[in-house]
Amino acid sequence: MIKQFGSAALNFLFPSKCILCSAFINPENNRYDIFKKPVSDSKNLVNIFEKTIKPYVCKDCIKELKPVRSPICPVCGEMFQGMADEDHLCKRCIKTDRNFTKARAGGIYTGILKSLIHKLKYAEKITAAKPLSVFLFYSYLKFFNGKEFDYITPLPLHIKKAKKRGFNQSYFLVKYWGKTAKNFKIKIPQIRLNIIKKQKNTPQQAGLSANKRKKNIKNSFTVKNAKEVCGKSFLIIDDVVTTGATIDECAKVLKKAGARKVEALSLARSIVL
Repeated sequence: MIKQFGSAALNFLFPSKCILCSAFINPENNRYDIFKKPVSDSKNLVNIFEKTIKPYVCKDCIKELKPVRSPICPVCGEMFQGMADEDHLCKRCIKTDRNFTKARAGGIYTGILKSLIHKLKYAEKITAAKPLSVFLFYSYLKFFNGKEFDYITPLPLHIKKAKKRGFNQSYFLVKYWGKTAKNFKIKIPQIRLNIIKKQKNTPQQAGLSANKRKKNIKNSFTVKNAKEVCGKSFLIIDDVVTTGATIDECAKVLKKAGARKVEALSLARSIVL
């Protein structure tokens, strides 16, 4: 009773606000339940997203999540516009062998998912990392079905960009995975930050064509210690994937250092026109 009274008093004095529009949120929404117990129907990412984001975003800001759905490219995960076709290779994966085996994303880079990613990356709304992290965790369970990797590796930032931003958003997306997995009684691979280094401070990929993206990111990564990579399997974590050029370049240096397999997971997938 004392605990409930204290919680009610805190909600009254410091009411929760929507991280997108600052509107007040129903204090009954508990921000910590989603980290302590699995959400039912864990394969339904729309359901997961709504339950995960509800304590952080007001009902007026919650939009229908647009999940990545078939038909998609079975390699890079690009979503096709038509809905009647079966999964098939995209033109990029037909023309070029990818250095990664499989890449998947939880949702389409639009609407509320895009807004939250922007809040995290450019407005320093670190609170957005928690619900996005849980959403990505369930995406991992759905698309990789608990498949074991040796390491989970957040995509690195160049040191200048990391200092300017103050954090690596890809790391924040998996920062809470260890605790969440422990609460869910699920074992996950070790999260490693120092496997790959971004050695070139490249311009942003946004706005560039597919060919320019590939040239822009070429030779921008390096492996710190090849002995740690040889024979190992990796899951690369990124926030947004468009053509897959960045994760492919990252996978290239891992494979060159002897990695057995490289796959990738991102929060969102841009629609490639």
